[in-house]
Amino acid sequence: GNSTESQGTTIYGYDFLAENIDIDSPSVIVDDLMDSGETLYNLTEKLEITSNKEVYSAVLLDKLGKRHMQIEPDFNCFILDDKRWVVGYGMDYMGLYRGLDYVGTINTDL
Repeated sequence: GNSTESQGTTIYGYDFLAENIDIDSPSVIVDDLMDSGETLYNLTEKLEITSNKEVYSAVLLDKLGKRHMQIEPDFNCFILDDKRWVVGYGMDYMGLYRGLDYVGTINTDL
């Protein structure tokens, strides 16, 4: 979007997921970027109610500093601070750079 703040995420398709999940197997939620923690928190909470087994989370980028929820991913690839904005592969800065075929950061203080 045209914002420099996390937009949060509405979880679409949860009913489909709940109907098709193997409730007797562990689940892993995989996300590109954890910022506020809202999406991961809400989906984890719903899956923990649905599933009989553990629910784990894995994120490519764990962006610290703007957590609104008390949740941390079980696994992450990279930990980032709030000084740079992540762009590429669908992540944008004010509507720009979303289509990059790589993940990068930009300094938003310039």
